[in-house]
Amino acid sequence: MRGNIKLPRIVKVKCTSSTAKSELIKAVNENQRDKVDRNSPIRAKPDLTFAEREQGRRLRKELDDKYKS
Repeated sequence: MRGNIKLPRIVKVKCTSSTAKSELIKAVNENQRDKVDRNSPIRAKPDLTFAEREQGRRLRKELDDKYKS
């Protein structure tokens, strides 16, 4: 039964770059949309908590403000 390989449904991947993580998520989702029902939920999403996302936004804003001046 070589053709019936079951892959894990959840895989954790840690990216140090938010750009790399964003590109990975887009690629996984695009790849999965072709294979399953287009109305099914997204297959990949960021693993950050709400607090971590807020902290990242604040830090990016601070850096933007710092380097715009």
